[in-house]
Amino acid sequence: MKKVDFRAIEIENIAGEIEKVDLAKVLGNAMFGQAKTFEVVELARKIWKDGEVELTAEDVKILEEQIPNIFPTYIVKTALLNAIK
Repeated sequence: MKKVDFRAIEIENIAGEIEKVDLAKVLGNAMFGQAKTFEVVELARKIWKDGEVELTAEDVKILEEQIPNIFPTYIVKTALLNAIK
């Protein structure tokens, strides 16, 4: 298991500096809105409510599928994928 705080995702800004960004509500809402399985709904709720989440291997797999659809841009997508690995 891996603990990830989606309220403090490290993202590189345009100046090349690292900023901590709260993506918990945005990610949770987006996952919930396009969820096709109960597992995605439950993970979305956990991310939205708690922010800091213990991820199982199955959770990581779900997020690896969801994140590129929700955040197709390179910077945010890469920051989230790096955080969950």
